[in-house]
Amino acid sequence: MFFSFFLLFWLVFVFALARPFFMLYTGTLGQGAVASDFLDVVVHGLPLDLCVASAFCLPLWLCGFGALLWRLWHGGAPLPLKWQRTGFSLMQSYAVLISIVVALTLVSDAALYPFWDIKLDSTVLAYLDSPRGAVNSVSPLFCIVWLLTVVLVTWVVWYPQDRLLLRCASPGKSRRFSSAAAGYRFGFALLWGAALCLMFRGVQRLWASRAEDAPTNVAVAYYTTRRVFNHAAVNPLYSFFSSVGDRAQGISPDTFMSDAEAARIFSRMGYNTESLISSSDSLLLPGCRQVVLIVMEGCGGTLVGNLSGKWHDITPCLDSLCLQAVNFERCYANSFRTDRGLVSIISGYPAFPDVSVMRHADRCSRLPGLARSLSQAGFSTDFLYGGDKDFTRMAAYLQQMGYSHVWGDGDFTAEERATHQWGVTDGITFNRLLQLTTEPIPQDQRGRFITFLTLSSHQPWEVPYKRMLRRGRIANSFAYLDHCLSDYLMRFQQSPLWRETLVVLVADHGIAWPNALSELSPSRYHIPLLWTGGAVRSPRRIPQICNQSDLAATLLGQLGISHADYPFSRDVLSRTYVYPSAQHAWAEGFCMVDSTGHSVVDIHTQRTVSSVTLQPCDTLAASRREHAAKAFLQTAYRHFEER
Repeated sequence: MFFSFFLLFWLVFVFALARPFFMLYTGTLGQGAVASDFLDVVVHGLPLDLCVASAFCLPLWLCGFGALLWRLWHGGAPLPLKWQRTGFSLMQSYAVLISIVVALTLVSDAALYPFWDIKLDSTVLAYLDSPRGAVNSVSPLFCIVWLLTVVLVTWVVWYPQDRLLLRCASPGKSRRFSSAAAGYRFGFALLWGAALCLMFRGVQRLWASRAEDAPTNVAVAYYTTRRVFNHAAVNPLYSFFSSVGDRAQGISPDTFMSDAEAARIFSRMGYNTESLISSSDSLLLPGCRQVVLIVMEGCGGTLVGNLSGKWHDITPCLDSLCLQAVNFERCYANSFRTDRGLVSIISGYPAFPDVSVMRHADRCSRLPGLARSLSQAGFSTDFLYGGDKDFTRMAAYLQQMGYSHVWGDGDFTAEERATHQWGVTDGITFNRLLQLTTEPIPQDQRGRFITFLTLSSHQPWEVPYKRMLRRGRIANSFAYLDHCLSDYLMRFQQSPLWRETLVVLVADHGIAWPNALSELSPSRYHIPLLWTGGAVRSPRRIPQICNQSDLAATLLGQLGISHADYPFSRDVLSRTYVYPSAQHAWAEGFCMVDSTGHSVVDIHTQRTVSSVTLQPCDTLAASRREHAAKAFLQTAYRHFEER
């Protein structure tokens, strides 16, 4: 009876009742949900719930089965009272431990979902190297509420377990059983053990619609095209610990087709080609000696009026540059996080759904890098950031990419470091950038390359600026970024070096603003890519679809520097750019955008979950996009695995 009650406790009292908590907190209940949706969420999440609940039961069953064997050996006699008390204390400690783990997981899953739009997984482990980064993302009030909620949920989960243990397993309650009951007890224990093993490993076969859906994975809980309901059905403990296990196994490339077929499709996509540029495609004037690459934190295209067609008053500087600079109108981010976006920009390397390339130092050393390429061509190289430069092992990656000096918050005063939760606010770091970019370039150097990563336009969206508060804190923080950028450009234009400078503006990733855009919408990862500065020949619109990873080859091509060692970066202005397209990856899938439309593939089910074709009469377009997306990702995985 104890195991029956214990299992039902987890399935009904904890996991089933946790669903409305998650749906209410994340706003899922407000997305057209009805009573039947809640039932569907619970039913389709049951296989994963059974897996987790049986995992909690198995240690107790092993202890109980061991005790039963001892009693059978001793003719049904109860365990010594001392052993019973020790075992009871261990069970109580176990109940406390799993209650804390469950509370941390359930509360963190609901709390982080509005920020990340994905279920809790091993991504949170990236913050263990620098816990300050996690705290910087949220307000102190958020941390206090989170902690209090964890404590409350821990008590709510632990208390019924403690009452159940007192009732069924407290010391002194066991009695000698007869030989007639021995066989019954032994057989019942074996049946329970077999049932728990079945639920832990094999129960998914009862739910799976296809053989390849087994063994259990989060895709078992996916039952609808509405992602938020699929996410509500997924047990967060399962999603977290399964992703931790996948992470521990290292790189595990997905295989969608034969390697030969993937190579054949990839070869037609025009990657790793030389630059064949006509004089009319030259964007720069002769004598460009300084390149300033400004990576704007989270600045999605939805915030720029001349890219989105809305809200022209949020970022007026970027809006004007869309008309007065070189504007790559249809540029898309490769991923959804800064650590992945930086690798795509600097190394021209693709992003993966489940791998942060920056965190693999052994493989990063063999990747190409803009700083290294320009350093070999005679440029000095610097990287400026107002936050923790070691966050997600960024400094180690940048040094391997050829940056001779990496500036972080430690290079600013204590007073300056206190101006933003992430470090130094953008207004101050833009001033430092101005100092660096206006210093004379030594005559013995061909030029200077400076990369600057902003930070103020990030959660918790606190900036020393109020112009756009009427549209909310998110819009206001980007208005502040735009204001700082405008001030920097106006002052820089007074310097003699402006005439010799190319300023490249690009975002590290897109943003869900407004209306919580999901990864199924290309607007979520549409980003600005603008070239300005005195070295730019004239304003120009570049209408071709491209990725931020194509920036490396395009920039090097304009500077007359080879980019043969950038296998996943293309020169957008070259005649070899034969298949304008963009790839985007996040924790749960990947997307391909080309001139025919876009397709989104779920990484768990390997099925297309969203597909839009601009010309409905082209019935094969969706299939071609999907095959191209899978071939690209498989080729990228193979390449990274071999590094």
